[in-house]
Amino acid sequence: MKTILHYYKFDTSDRAQAEQYVVYTSNLLTLGLKCLKSISPDHTRWYKKIAELDGHEITLETAHIFDNQWNTAEGLRLFDWSEAIYPNKHIKEGMWLEQSEEMRAIRRNTYQCGYCGKVSPVTDVYCRNCLGSEYLTGKELPLLLLVSARDRWRAKRPDTVPEWLVTAWKEAQGLGKISREKALLATKRKQVAALVPDAEKKAARLIANAKIEAEGKTWLLDHELNIIDNAIFYDHTQAWCFGWKNSLAGNPPDLTGFPFPYEVK
Repeated sequence: MKTILHYYKFDTSDRAQAEQYVVYTSNLLTLGLKCLKSISPDHTRWYKKIAELDGHEITLETAHIFDNQWNTAEGLRLFDWSEAIYPNKHIKEGMWLEQSEEMRAIRRNTYQCGYCGKVSPVTDVYCRNCLGSEYLTGKELPLLLLVSARDRWRAKRPDTVPEWLVTAWKEAQGLGKISREKALLATKRKQVAALVPDAEKKAARLIANAKIEAEGKTWLLDHELNIIDNAIFYDHTQAWCFGWKNSLAGNPPDLTGFPFPYEVK
């Protein structure tokens, strides 16, 4: 299933852009889109990637259906409409997806459990997949009513459920206890087996990050930039930050050719 991705960025400190932003987002609201605004240290790099896809066709995966987002064949998780929240409140950067009738239909016609989220045929009425869950209580059985993915979070459910569902839940809980004990042992076995490989992966990451830090700081020294103490490499975002101790925004260094992603504060 295909659709078109759109990217935007406005600086509302500029009056003209502020007016453009109001018109732009008003149009999206008219299309029925709801904006998810969020804060993340990775937004700058993330939206740089999104900007490159502006106006491009992307492929939506349908193995898992959500009411406000999609997985894509390009390896991205995209919301119908999302916007970054930056420390500079004037910067409005975001993206949105064109909504096709096919997208609306699959959300309307895909029925999910309100407890586990798994998809079942609507003819089942209630989900059978999570009856044996150790966390499922009798009070939560109404959540097993299948509703369309579009309405999963806002659908009204009855306070009571059929007796057959209560009986099935009790039976599944008895069988589930044995299954859970076996699953617990299997999980612990996997955890033990992963000890050495996980340690090796951790060591490899530490070495790779150390090489990036060494290469970055060497580049700064080679270019006679005495800002090493004010530069930090964030391994969780794989990006550098200059000015993390003392702001360099007023007198930014010349980082032309710096070999890694970075931001200046």
